[in-house]
Amino acid sequence: MGKPTGEGGPWLNTPVRAGIASDPYLFGGYGLRSLNLSHTSATTVNFRLQLDATGDGVWFDYRSIQVPPSKSINFNFPDYLQSKWIRLVADQDAIASAQFEYK
Repeated sequence: MGKPTGEGGPWLNTPVRAGIASDPYLFGGYGLRSLNLSHTSATTVNFRLQLDATGDGVWFDYRSIQVPPSKSINFNFPDYLQSKWIRLVADQDAIASAQFEYK
């Protein structure tokens, strides 16, 4: 059957609050993974990506991605990165989208 594929994410034109994490989104078990980030804020928004490697609720910061106003950033995850869950935290209030694509 092969690895599962699909797209989706925790935010799609969603009002997000600074410092409040998104709902966890399944990350493990997929092949090629990418993330598209965007927002409608007039200033750059920094998105922190957090991982829960074992599914035990212990989150650690993986990396941050800055998204300038009126831009969309696509990030490809390295193949070696393994984790059960992923979530995002914005550094300011915004209307944001965080959509994953798994191939």
